[in-house]
Amino acid sequence: MNKLGIIFKLFTLLLITQVGNASFSQVEFELADRYIANHSGIAISEMARTGVPASIKLAQGMLESDWGRSDLATVANNHFGIKCGGKWTGETFYKSDDDKDRHGNTIESCFRSFNSTYDSFIAHSDFLADPKKSHRYGFLFQLEATDYKKWAKGLRKAGYATDPKYPNKLIQIIEKYNLHKFDVEGGRQLASGNSNEKVLRTVVLDSGPSSTTAAAATNDSPELNSAESLRTGKVNSLKVVYGDGMASIKSIAEANRRKANQLLRFNEVFPDENYVPKKGMVVFLQRKKTMTNRKKTHHVVYEGETMAFIAHQYGIKLKSLYSKNRIPEGAEPVVGEKLNLYRQVSSSRRPKFIDQFGHDSSEGELLFLDDPDLR
Repeated sequence: MNKLGIIFKLFTLLLITQVGNASFSQVEFELADRYIANHSGIAISEMARTGVPASIKLAQGMLESDWGRSDLATVANNHFGIKCGGKWTGETFYKSDDDKDRHGNTIESCFRSFNSTYDSFIAHSDFLADPKKSHRYGFLFQLEATDYKKWAKGLRKAGYATDPKYPNKLIQIIEKYNLHKFDVEGGRQLASGNSNEKVLRTVVLDSGPSSTTAAAATNDSPELNSAESLRTGKVNSLKVVYGDGMASIKSIAEANRRKANQLLRFNEVFPDENYVPKKGMVVFLQRKKTMTNRKKTHHVVYEGETMAFIAHQYGIKLKSLYSKNRIPEGAEPVVGEKLNLYRQVSSSRRPKFIDQFGHDSSEGELLFLDDPDLR
């Protein structure tokens, strides 16, 4: 073969390789887009419930389920490779993994089988947040929920995965598909108490199927039945339920032997008793506290977060959050500022904020009195 023929052949091979790589890349992005569209909602709500970053959860699910294509994901709805364990009593799925018998032969491992992907995502959060595993994973929840790099490295350190490249794989997926935006977007699952109409419309009114048209629940209505079966949990040691997109505040109150006006006082973010919390949205059944515990004492403000969202996220009173940080009510913190959730800051360490008139606190000092209840 002459030189021209060799060059032509090499050029053709290179062209085929490039086209093949482009097609593969396109397929990968389509798979990623589909996975994100289908699972970002539950990842965000689980972040609000337990503190596991939405970006980490999505990246782990994508990586470990082969973008939702593995047999464990398609048949057993298990996106995180969670094994049965000694106390699992649900459905099971067996496949070869890394378990061996006493002779060193590979045997099939028992994996949990879930009714839905939704259940798999919840189980993943509960697995990491299990108090019995706090000696392994407890330190992760001391990290900022938006610090996906430290979380990725921490998972490897805790022994979640044996692959030394596991952290880098998660970080690459998160940054390639911009998953870290969902860590901030988690705030939009929770409502804003800001009186600004635009904020209310984007954060409150759009977060449920209907905020004003929910029908009054009767004792035998589907809405009340839905309210009685809501998931329960605790935030800041307070009892909460998680909305399902069907039950209104009124029906949730009735199902939990509360009055609707009580829940409206406990949850400053809900406009009225007919409001329908979106799926995964926290509803407090007890009066919020004036502070968090020592495990979470600060919060760094990210784009899109309001004082109302931050207070609701941690189960503390909105008025207390304002007072602790010496910020006048109605003002909003500047992105990047650190809010104190546990004790009141000194005047010299007050976070920067923008008041309801649009004035930046850095332009001049404003008078703000201490709350005597927090001394």
